Amino acid sequence: MSSDVFKSLICELDLIQANAEEYYGEVNEHPIILAVLSADPWSIMFKVRVNSEDEHNLEFPEVLSELVAEEKINVSVENGYGWLTFYNLSDFSVETVLNLLISFSKTIEDHKLNLGLECAVCKNSDSGEIYYSDSKISRLCPNCLEVKKQQKLDKEKKLFEISASSVLLSLLGVVGFAFIWAFIWLLYDYMFVLYGTDSIDVTDVALAVGSLTVISVLSLTIGFPLRRFSIRKRAILIFAASVLVTISFISGEILVATIWIFKELQVIDIIASIKYSIFLWRGEPSMFKAIKIMLFIGSVVGIYFIAKKKKVAIEI
Repeated sequence: MSSDVFKSLICELDLIQANAEEYYGEVNEHPIILAVLSADPWSIMFKVRVNSEDEHNLEFPEVLSELVAEEKINVSVENGYGWLTFYNLSDFSVETVLNLLISFSKTIEDHKLNLGLECAVCKNSDSGEIYYSDSKISRLCPNCLEVKKQQKLDKEKKLFEISASSVLLSLLGVVGFAFIWAFIWLLYDYMFVLYGTDSIDVTDVALAVGSLTVISVLSLTIGFPLRRFSIRKRAILIFAASVLVTISFISGEILVATIWIFKELQVIDIIASIKYSIFLWRGEPSMFKAIKIMLFIGSVVGIYFIAKKKKVAIEI
């Protein structure tokens, strides 16, 4: 079974598990990453670290070229790695995979693209050790590793700095959300006046596209300013997005009521507007409330995906 082949490969190569999809180690002194592409069928990819970021069209041995022609594997060298992909492990034995990997790494050596035992950064030391970080692998000496770690800490420190501009942009985002929310529902009401009717037929497709468009626009107003805060805890980010959308939603509803009161009485009364917005909400049909709640939840989700940031990794 291909799963047995995969497990045997991990043992034979003595790889270390980095996460659910990746393992790392070395083969014939080449730093490598084994990435799981799928489990049905089992598909894997070896990333062999090389000393060049350029793309190289290498002449591979016949045993590799034939399998590439049969579309059972794929090989390439680019972006600092040699890539060897097996589309279906059930087509191979453990020994075959290992032999092909060795043949692939030997080709890299023959073209003088192997990383070597020295540090990939300073090139002046033979004490380079394997280090994995965020789907990347390299060989670094202790001094260069410390420099990389310090660079990572500096980036994290910069990300956590909350500037006055970030707070101001977030407030502007809330205001923008509220104004867009009010504009949408005032435009909605105006369409009935424009067409002189009490009902407008809308297809399910148009409703879905319109809803997604509204959610996208609303999410952008708060999502990008919130992204500047570099919140990585999912629960905290969702809570922050929910609070900001709640404030924006209530402000938008009050703004709609304020405009309606001003249109009828030519006065601005915030207290009256708050009371009128509550009255309007209570009188709305259940389906109308459901649509607004859907837009509310969709906006929170949209803001989360826009505002979330990955953890800073060591650049290797």
